Amino acid sequence: MESYEGLVKKLENQVITCQSALDESTKREIEQLQMVMELKLQIEKRKAARQLDGTATKGPKVKDDCETCEAYEMENQLLKEQTSKQQEVIDKLGEAQELLMLQYKVMEMGLNSEISHIQDAQSELEKIKKEYDEDEEQVEAEPKGEEKQDEAPIAKEEEQQ
Repeated sequence: MESYEGLVKKLENQVITCQSALDESTKREIEQLQMVMELKLQIEKRKAARQLDGTATKGPKVKDDCETCEAYEMENQLLKEQTSKQQEVIDKLGEAQELLMLQYKVMEMGLNSEISHIQDAQSELEKIKKEYDEDEEQVEAEPKGEEKQDEAPIAKEEEQQ
């Protein structure tokens, strides 16, 4: 029983740890998405400004921004995959925890059944002991009465002699 409780607590701790890691990954993913969106917005603004200025050719700065944007998108994709894997781990840990709890409850029900049988057996033993004690009292009471009856004829015989 204690080992099941220990396993359940360990699983709960692992779920909490994984959940916090998942939360952190989700937070980073959101930050990355915001950065990508900001970069794309800046690129669009620069393109629009260059078109207004008449310098709409792609310069190295715009290209660098696009590469940075793509790098962020790739990193964000990796974060999504990591988040997905962490969610799978959390789900599996949750399933394992549920299975352990079911096993624990089944074992507990079995123990409760055994305890019930033991209590029934104890009650039966107490009844038997009580009956035995009552029989003993009756047996002890009967010989005393018979002894008195046996003593009376002996006393009469002695008187007659």
